[in-house]
Amino acid sequence: MIEQEDLAAFKRDVNRIKKANIEMFQEFAGYLVNHDFEGDLIKSHIANVEIYLNQFLVYFDPADATEAQHGIPMLDEFFEEWLPRNNKATTSVADFLESIGLFYKWAAEETGLIDEDEFEGLIEFVNYRKDSWL
Repeated sequence: MIEQEDLAAFKRDVNRIKKANIEMFQEFAGYLVNHDFEGDLIKSHIANVEIYLNQFLVYFDPADATEAQHGIPMLDEFFEEWLPRNNKATTSVADFLESIGLFYKWAAEETGLIDEDEFEGLIEFVNYRKDSWL
């Protein structure tokens, strides 16, 4: 059972991460604009990444809210378990794959949130697992 103080600390971590994510979403949207993405497609990518980061990732482990840079190892859990149970929208797995891939590409190229080796590992992992997710 989670103690009251642990729960309060977890909620503070979740709020801190979500606040930081808002700034990341704005910067990511700017990256998409600079790469010739337009209105509705940008909104779609941001919405998909928001679901991954703010609905799945921060709540993945109730004892430890997870930040974006630590989310790559959790992709399998997201696509195999969480998304099929929680995707109430008509967004396809392929759309989520594209959005999350673009997000981590931006994170590697523009922010240093992850490094190029981590991004290359992500690409290899997604290519290996995506058939089971689709």
